Amino acid sequence: MHEDCNSSVRHINLLSEALGQVLKRAGIIDPEAAPKPVELLAAAEDVLESKADTLNQGRLLIEIVSKFVEEHQVTCSESIYQCDHVNLDLPEFAAKCCDVVGYHGLPEEEE
Repeated sequence: MHEDCNSSVRHINLLSEALGQVLKRAGIIDPEAAPKPVELLAAAEDVLESKADTLNQGRLLIEIVSKFVEEHQVTCSESIYQCDHVNLDLPEFAAKCCDVVGYHGLPEEEE
């Protein structure tokens, strides 16, 4: 049992070292830092959460655009320029997109 425990500790240390190198190379943690395994996992979790938010924003934008294209029967770029009903709805469409990605110069809390 004692040998199994030592083996597990070695594996955790190796994984922590590898994770630390990845996070340092990506500029997520200070290259001179020597964080504990728990700190490395917290940093990695933060990165994954931010990527998930970005993916969710992308999915939401695709839904907004797809719905607009379907509702307005946009078949090509000329459909956008030449159809009054499409042009009339573009401001609302742009606002929906900006609601997802944010507005210029405003911190996220104020959007």
